[in-house]
Amino acid sequence: MKKRNLIMVGILFFLLAITALFFVVGAADINDYPDEVLGLKDGNVRVIYSATSSEKLHTKELNGVFSYTKQYPKATEIYGYKDGTLYYWTNNEKNVLYIPGIAGKDLKLRVEVDMTIAAIYAPGVNLTIDTGDRTLTLTRNSRYKYKEAVGASIDLSRPNTVSAESGNLVIRGEGKIAIDTTGTGADGAEYGLYAGNVQILEWASLDARMGNRKKEVSFVILTSELTIDTLGAISINVTSFSLMPYLLSSC
Repeated sequence: MKKRNLIMVGILFFLLAITALFFVVGAADINDYPDEVLGLKDGNVRVIYSATSSEKLHTKELNGVFSYTKQYPKATEIYGYKDGTLYYWTNNEKNVLYIPGIAGKDLKLRVEVDMTIAAIYAPGVNLTIDTGDRTLTLTRNSRYKYKEAVGASIDLSRPNTVSAESGNLVIRGEGKIAIDTTGTGADGAEYGLYAGNVQILEWASLDARMGNRKKEVSFVILTSELTIDTLGAISINVTSFSLMPYLLSSC
């Protein structure tokens, strides 16, 4: 009897171990964050002063990078990476946030303060933008600085592929993504959002004002699947001078 009980206990522990392994593997598949982003490992911060001058810091606790602007008043850009989240700040409205080398990986981008940049270009990245309660304004397109890009305000395309093979985009939080390319001439965006799948969730808002005499709009949202499940506002205003733009495309 004792031998039989020991066998039963052994089988039970074996099944529990297999179950635990299953959940661990399953959890690992939920988020596939990169070990390194833009040369930053977990807990790293990079302060950029100019194209040729920067320094890298390390911190155990990283909840944002805006606080570093007081310590480094001459900084023009600050990046930080911690636990799958990229923190970014710049005072240069013409910067394109370029995130190369991690196609197929998951990444969160946290918006800490109201900020204006040119565009976001993250080839093949599954990007979640946590807007917090702030507004991120985009005024140009990804081709403004990267010619292999497709020309979107938020561009997750992989070079030489179709939109279905792009990274996926999630916009969440209580803040707003504002796309305003009406005043940037030829540098305005041909696409607003370009991604494999697009989800706008929680209380997040999207305000797209696109089109000018030098840049026609093809698609406001080019994606294979669009999910809008938000209590925030969706506002789209497109000015066209010769073409009839599509608000969205599922392909």
